[in-house]
Amino acid sequence: MQILKAYKFRLEPTEQQAQRLRQLGGCARYVWNHGLVETKRILDSGDKLPSYFDLSRMLTRWKKDPEMAFLAEAYTDNLQQKLKDLHGAWMRCFDKKFAAKAPVFKKKSDNRDSIRFVNFDKYCRLEKGRVKLPSGLAWVKFRQSRPVEGKIKNATVSQSAGHWYISFQVEQELPEPAHPSGSMVGLDAGIAKLATLSDGTVFEPVNSFKTNQTKLARLQRQLGG
Repeated sequence: MQILKAYKFRLEPTEQQAQRLRQLGGCARYVWNHGLVETKRILDSGDKLPSYFDLSRMLTRWKKDPEMAFLAEAYTDNLQQKLKDLHGAWMRCFDKKFAAKAPVFKKKSDNRDSIRFVNFDKYCRLEKGRVKLPSGLAWVKFRQSRPVEGKIKNATVSQSAGHWYISFQVEQELPEPAHPSGSMVGLDAGIAKLATLSDGTVFEPVNSFKTNQTKLARLQRQLGG
């Protein structure tokens, strides 16, 4: 049985790496906000919500727009993941069981940018206390307080309260729970016998009243004699 688990650590980028993370985070935030404008426009016109693949095709067009040329400096996977998050937010909004609010615009002043690196095995690497990330980041140190166990699926770098953090989502294999017996057995509880199963197995009572009564009578005879 496979489960997903997350490990979160404090990231310690150099100033140059932090500047690159801010740049990547800013591009991801822009794509979220621009995607939100486009999806709102489409929904307001009465059309259905664009799929994630529709949004990805929009991203390709945006990167060719001279006014959005700065997106070419970003890591494409980060931008695609941000659009996937946006699509998921809209889906939860329309699903009654989640009762989620509509997605909102992200502000630079919130200092809560995040970027996700997928295909970890292909583009990233983990060593004790440091992680190798693509898009010019190279090896970035982090405070590893415990081992990361399992297969790493992705890594998310986020900013909060002026600090950077990295979360590894890992896939772990757990042993399958023991299956109950396939056969059914009936139980007949009694006095002479503690229990008799439908398959013929008999469980005699331990320290039954009858046994104790016989011993007591024998002791009384010995004392009287």
